[in-house]
Amino acid sequence: MRCHIEWNLQREDLAADRNMKKHTAIFKRALKAGGRRDLFLGTRECQGYVKPQAFGSGDGYYDNVTSQYFGLMFHGYNYPSDTGNSMLSVRMDAPIMKNGVVHFKRPEECKIVQPIRKIKDVGGHNQKLFESVDDLYQQMIRGDDK
Repeated sequence: MRCHIEWNLQREDLAADRNMKKHTAIFKRALKAGGRRDLFLGTRECQGYVKPQAFGSGDGYYDNVTSQYFGLMFHGYNYPSDTGNSMLSVRMDAPIMKNGVVHFKRPEECKIVQPIRKIKDVGGHNQKLFESVDDLYQQMIRGDDK
């Protein structure tokens, strides 16, 4: 399995949580369960299903469709904790499927960005509510109770 994770460098309070093995394990569990949320490509009528599949291991229904335009779709939100500014914005894009592969732009490449409103940055997480997975593991091995 291959995956790519990009850490939110705006969130220094989460720097200690940048654990590739942990987040890869979370991703694998979610993939095995069929995803964490329903997947829709633009509308509820265009539902997708998630399952583990070795890329290129079989023939796909759309493999021979040279190009399929989907129209303008919601791409995602620009949150202040991601961008470093106080404006909540929505990104739109018009993805294209080529030979069965939908090509999505990176968030910073989206040209259609609509500001919604300024919101207060909530700051970081209350670190007292979190426990390091490494600390917990050590406690389990030693049988410690904090």
